[in-house]
Amino acid sequence: MGSQVEGWRTGDRVTNLHVLDWADGCPPAFMGLGLGALHEDGVLAEYVVLPAGRVMRAPARLDHVEAATLPVAALTAWNALFGDHPVTADSTVVIIGSGGVALFALQLARAAGARVYAVVRRAAAGDSLVRLGAAGYVNSLTTPDWGQEVFARSGGADKVVDSVGVSLLPQALAALAPGGEIATLGLFDVVGAPVDGYALLGKQARIRGVAVGSAAMHRDLVRFVETHGIRPVIDRRFGFRDAPAAYKTQGAGGLFGKVVIEVD
Repeated sequence: MGSQVEGWRTGDRVTNLHVLDWADGCPPAFMGLGLGALHEDGVLAEYVVLPAGRVMRAPARLDHVEAATLPVAALTAWNALFGDHPVTADSTVVIIGSGGVALFALQLARAAGARVYAVVRRAAAGDSLVRLGAAGYVNSLTTPDWGQEVFARSGGADKVVDSVGVSLLPQALAALAPGGEIATLGLFDVVGAPVDGYALLGKQARIRGVAVGSAAMHRDLVRFVETHGIRPVIDRRFGFRDAPAAYKTQGAGGLFGKVVIEVD
């Protein structure tokens, strides 16, 4: 640590903050894409140098690998659920798929007492999500109009966590209860079909873009994870020298949880 650093001491367990200079409220005018993009070095390294304000205390009960899943996936899920119009024990939440953000959204929402329904492409993934606490799931391959099916089963979702992209907005709107919100964060698809204006206006729905979160959100997330004993779901762990294989696995799809790389 530098001689003028305050608030930290050698040996503290920390994770990075992904976005620079986002303390609270709305993000900075140009928030960039976080560590590992554009002009910022990433963290796939044995040693990383960061400003003291760019780190956050790691949850006490998580090991290093588990804690490493928080700065992006978990914080994005937290922002989607609680960053605006926060879910409560009376809420119904819809998640898409079984990746890192979706699973964190399931765990966090269930810890808050909310009901969660999932939209998946594989029955095996849906069954696993039910074992983790989901109230049920819809297979989007066999039920392309999954929004109507989710609405029929749940009575309408208060929150849809869209981790795919804007092409899902028509179905997400169909699944939404009046006054509900779609938290869209997926970059897999940024150009989709036109939004149903009647559904948007008739339901008084909200569509909110989500990109990771602020330092204040991160602190709240750490506190919540510790309070509720949440442990991240990790699909596979790779050694540092096998990092290329980890990236291939991440890009192949069909994951259930996070892919992580352990530094030797």
